[in-house]
Amino acid sequence: MITATLLFHVADAEVVTPANVWHYWGGDPGALLSIVVIAVLYGVGVRRLWTRAGNDHVVSRVEVASFYLGIVTLLVALCSPLDAVSDTLFSAHMLQHVLLIGVAAPLAILGAPLLPFLWCLPHDARVAVGRAWNASGMRRGAAILVLPLPAWALHTVALWGWHLPGPYAAALASAPIHALEHSCFYLTALLMWWVAFKPLRGHGGIAGSLFVLVGTMAQSGALGAILTFSGTPWYYSQSAGAGLWHLTALEDQQLAGLVMWIPAGLVYLIALLIVLRRVFDVPEPSKIARGVAAAMALVVTASISGCNRAASSDRKVAGGDAHRGAAAIEHFGCGSCHAIPGIPLATGDVGPPLAGIAERGLIAGIVPNTPDQMVRWIVMPQSMSPGNAMPNLGVSEGQARDIAAYLYTLH
Repeated sequence: MITATLLFHVADAEVVTPANVWHYWGGDPGALLSIVVIAVLYGVGVRRLWTRAGNDHVVSRVEVASFYLGIVTLLVALCSPLDAVSDTLFSAHMLQHVLLIGVAAPLAILGAPLLPFLWCLPHDARVAVGRAWNASGMRRGAAILVLPLPAWALHTVALWGWHLPGPYAAALASAPIHALEHSCFYLTALLMWWVAFKPLRGHGGIAGSLFVLVGTMAQSGALGAILTFSGTPWYYSQSAGAGLWHLTALEDQQLAGLVMWIPAGLVYLIALLIVLRRVFDVPEPSKIARGVAAAMALVVTASISGCNRAASSDRKVAGGDAHRGAAAIEHFGCGSCHAIPGIPLATGDVGPPLAGIAERGLIAGIVPNTPDQMVRWIVMPQSMSPGNAMPNLGVSEGQARDIAAYLYTLH
């Protein structure tokens, strides 16, 4: 709903000329207001995360800068004179599309928006959203949409479909249809860029990233080339406007094709090179390093196994109550990030599953798994391991002892 409102566009009845183009600032008030609201909500979420986890943790300053650069791009595309002249010139309309698809969308994904938008909600609302997400089919549906083939196919259909003469003319003639056009471009681009940048966040799937980037670059470039070399104009509704800008309709179309072909293709090429560099620049460890690592792994494994056998049966949390701990886990919404046996709807996959936590030698792979360390980790994970993905949730020591008591029942 927010995105649809953000991309709502009112076509100007007046033909924009070089003489009056700089009179058109602000765009549609609803679009401007929506962009400002989204920027504020993201900022509130980041501030809350940084208050709990520390500045530059969970969401980095670079990611915040990327998101707000995407906001600036939306303002340029939808609230500057470019928005007004896009009704007159096809080339300006194409530049608007390239900004939405190739600049604003990837910057939004690089801004890691999910956690900030979740944390801009009050605590109870965050818990309710996490439960609804895990209990409904939304999670499974989203998992399908961000697969490489569906994400690429949806964006391809949107890109080619809306550039057919019929749908394009309908978008120019109707404000709601124009809003739908921009929404399709932006939303499908978000899906495509999500798949493209997942490997950069350490989640694997690099083959899918390469697929969507190469596939999108190829089909976008093909459409741009067809528009550039076509011998006849496709969109007669903008022919008169092109003349006011000292262009023929065909020249305007050729310029639009070049915008889609060259600058947009350069964006995909840069993203592709970044991904390829991460594939081929992985340093190859020496034989000595591999041997040392293997020996250390054996020692650590043996030590952890010994600690598990010696200590897992003797982990009693002073003052902790497992029944209260289960209720506290539900209250703080831990199940939105972790899969936790015995807790309703606790099927999250952001953090590691907690089944068998009582048998592990380490917490989060770095902290010895003792009752005191477990309580400290639950209360203030960021002070124990700055920058890890678990924020400080405001859990009191008593609540942490109850939660730890429950977790130590998970063998």
